[in-house]
Amino acid sequence: MSTIKPSQYLRSTNTLYWALFGGVMIFLLVAIFLVQSQGPFADDMGGVLLYVAIGLGIMTILMANFVPRQFMAQIDTTAELEQKLSKYMSPFLLKFALLEGGALFAIVVYLLTGDQNALIVALVLMGYFLLERPTRDRMVQDLELTPEEQKQV
Repeated sequence: MSTIKPSQYLRSTNTLYWALFGGVMIFLLVAIFLVQSQGPFADDMGGVLLYVAIGLGIMTILMANFVPRQFMAQIDTTAELEQKLSKYMSPFLLKFALLEGGALFAIVVYLLTGDQNALIVALVLMGYFLLERPTRDRMVQDLELTPEEQKQV
């Protein structure tokens, strides 16, 4: 098993981030195309699924903020740089997975019902996903990196 250099952690995280975001975008575009060309797949299920999508969207945003913070609090800022970075990636991946899951569910609800409110929920989650893009500055701040460690990243 090869280890990742500190300078590659942010690049790896960003690659995963854009892959997840791209997958949701492609699914969204396919769903819009299908609903526009063939209509919704199950019109009669609209009401309940929309409320579930809205509730799940709200819960997703709350969980995407709360759960990763719990993981971040457990990172020892005095540990070696590679240890900090490997533990830092997990909360971001969890946040991305939560946001992706909520957005995908809302897109499926749109695909089934054709209700544009579900599309709005998906777009809100994807917008929040864009705001949570991992950056070097956020990493430096979250991990309280020393100037020497900052140079390695």
